[in-house]
Amino acid sequence: MTFGSCGFCDLYLSENFDLKKIHVLKKLGYHTVAINQNVDESVFEQKKKKKNEPGHCQDPVPEPIKIPEDITDITILNRLTIEFSDNNIIHKMNQSENLKKFDILAVIPTSVSAFQYSCCNMDVDIISYKLESNANFKLNRKLYKQAVERGIYFEIPYAPALKSSNYRKNMISRAHLYHSIGKSANIILSSGALNEFQVRGPYDVINLCLILGLSEQQSKHVLTKNMQKVLLKADNRRRGKTSVFILQKHNINKRPLITEDEKINKKMKIGE
Repeated sequence: MTFGSCGFCDLYLSENFDLKKIHVLKKLGYHTVAINQNVDESVFEQKKKKKNEPGHCQDPVPEPIKIPEDITDITILNRLTIEFSDNNIIHKMNQSENLKKFDILAVIPTSVSAFQYSCCNMDVDIISYKLESNANFKLNRKLYKQAVERGIYFEIPYAPALKSSNYRKNMISRAHLYHSIGKSANIILSSGALNEFQVRGPYDVINLCLILGLSEQQSKHVLTKNMQKVLLKADNRRRGKTSVFILQKHNINKRPLITEDEKINKKMKIGE
């Protein structure tokens, strides 16, 4: 994937989203989307096998959804989101072979210890949040700052807020909490949509960001620059090394370079 041309992004569409309707997002102005698959921590709690029991342990993480090859006008990525409260699942999670096949890795921590581990130690790209969840633990500036320094982004999904006024209050409250403890640094907005009717256009999402406490500059970066950095971090995590991308900028106001011979001729003319 070319990171410099990812355009407007929506990195959270439900796994039940009908890919036949993906052209609607293209018409809205999106260039890159991600199909998400959710995994609960209970899948990592495998039962102990008996000594003489045949077979091998099944991978608790499902394989990524296959993307139809005929979809070429929009980039579709695979994303995995793990919801957990117990840090003991991390070791089992890292042993999964299917996990390495996903383009983006996100987590939804539901306890203080899980949030702390996600911010400080866990190699993930996104820390998300369920508007439907009743988890209400206190966040602090130190953890938020550590996550930002490690290149992790905090996601706010907006589609669930379309269903209920309580979810809308929850979304606004969470967004303003990020603003108060971290000045809304490293924030992205994704839809979390189940269908095409729950997706809003990029400029509508940017306007929503202003209501959520983000500055005008931050709002412009929510679907572009911030998303591009998420994809770059995800690529670094998967490859195990540093990736760089170079964008060539053409400045029409930039004066052309003067060669040494031209400088000498110019000086001679001035001397005459």
